[in-house]
Amino acid sequence: KKSIEAKLKMVLIEDAETLNEAAGNSLLKTIEEPMNCVLVLTTSRPDKILTTIKSRCQQIPFRGFKNSVLQEKINKFKKANIVSNEISDDEILSLAQGSATLLQENLERLITVPDKLISKLKVIPKDALSCMSLAKEITEELNLEQQLWLIGCITNFYWSQKFNSSILTRLNKLKFQLDSHVNSRIAWEVALIELIKISAN
Repeated sequence: KKSIEAKLKMVLIEDAETLNEAAGNSLLKTIEEPMNCVLVLTTSRPDKILTTIKSRCQQIPFRGFKNSVLQEKINKFKKANIVSNEISDDEILSLAQGSATLLQENLERLITVPDKLISKLKVIPKDALSCMSLAKEITEELNLEQQLWLIGCITNFYWSQKFNSSILTRLNKLKFQLDSHVNSRIAWEVALIELIKISAN
């Protein structure tokens, strides 16, 4: 279709990395014959986009917001909401990675997750019984999305504390298992018990 007034049309394709191979190949044909059209592709994972598409695009990197700007948003949010004290502002900023959207999502998720669970996961359990009890508590109180967010939050905490990298690897494995619809309680139990072994080494 022709544009009504402008000489060129503009099409915005968000999260371009999510296009499957068939869609990517169709897009490639359009890029090669744009028909008075400017195509704008946005992505946070340029490495996931087909090389043939990237080679035909002009890449424009966008920088993240400064922490001082994001801190103002945190302060505003805290004035309007009761926010957990178990996660520092520095941890929230680290999770946001310079993105105002990610910051908002993390703040909104933070107020739905009980402080006690965040606090308990910042310390490796001492025995298998404690692991099973904590796994039960997590899976009964949190839905899958909240559990995945909590894993990301705790992974970020252990990374910032420069803990054993094997702990981070095991937490990432747990996230993958939950994403793959493994029984969440069993996945948590096994992961927490293995964390005890890893931290003992």
